[in-house]
Amino acid sequence: MFGFGKGKIEIQLNNFNYAPGETVEGTLSLSLKKPILGKELSISLLAEEEVTEMQGNNYNSRTHELFYFKQHLSGQKEYSFGNQSYPFKIKIPVNLRPQLNATLEKVIKIASLFSGKRGRITWYLVARLDVKGFDITKKIAIHVG
Repeated sequence: MFGFGKGKIEIQLNNFNYAPGETVEGTLSLSLKKPILGKELSISLLAEEEVTEMQGNNYNSRTHELFYFKQHLSGQKEYSFGNQSYPFKIKIPVNLRPQLNATLEKVIKIASLFSGKRGRITWYLVARLDVKGFDITKKIAIHVG
């Protein structure tokens, strides 16, 4: 959480485990210490892949964004003091990448083992109130598989 004393934002879910194609339903809870002018309140679904490559005796890691969807919950206005709740629903995509046939997929997995490349996909929900200075944010991981 950032925002340095402006308030806090929380993401409430009934479930943290999902399958591709399912819908994430939850509530974004905003708790402000005083009224504040905000540009936008949003919730985003993000999938990142961390790829680790072995080069000689060194490992190098990179993160690639595979999926990003932002849902606008409220626009520019003065957000009032106290607690406010915003329900949301975001559908998880069925496929991040085009389907490969099973044989080709196995060949790619074996080749990645020999090349030293490994990828792990992590899914996140990111809540954000865009305000002057540091935004008020919250990022949580969910499991999709």
